Amino acid sequence: MSRIFLRSCQVYLIAGINRFLAFIVQPVAGYVADRYQGRSIILGGLMMTVVFIPLSGIAGNYWIIVRAWPVRVLSVR
Repeated sequence: MSRIFLRSCQVYLIAGINRFLAFIVQPVAGYVADRYQGRSIILGGLMMTVVFIPLSGIAGNYWIIVRAWPVRVLSVR
């Protein structure tokens, strides 16, 4: 954490945002996957993951990560 200059509370906040958004997104994503073609949804989520996880690694500061994290959470579900 010291290498990217994040305090513990900032890391915990990011983890909390992840769990909270997963709580909201997972039921909706499950419904959409059951209702429509699941393969295209899985591939779309995989492609978003491939794009957004590396981008979070090159983020310039903490607030960029916090603002971009909801999109990343959507891509993994």
